[in-house]
Amino acid sequence: MEKLKIPLNCKQITQTVSLGVTTYDPEKRKVKKGIIIDAADKALYSSKKNGRNRVSIFGLQP
Repeated sequence: MEKLKIPLNCKQITQTVSLGVTTYDPEKRKVKKGIIIDAADKALYSSKKNGRNRVSIFGLQP
């Protein structure tokens, strides 16, 4: 993604992507949506803190 050059108003812009992902097994544990979203949010901020342009995964324990 970072290598993709996007033309805009006679200039080229670049972008990066940081993702936060969470995993859990709904068969082993019932989890409220808010907890899942909070875990993904923590993973996202971990990606940004550790250099951006990356994916961080936070798995919820069963």
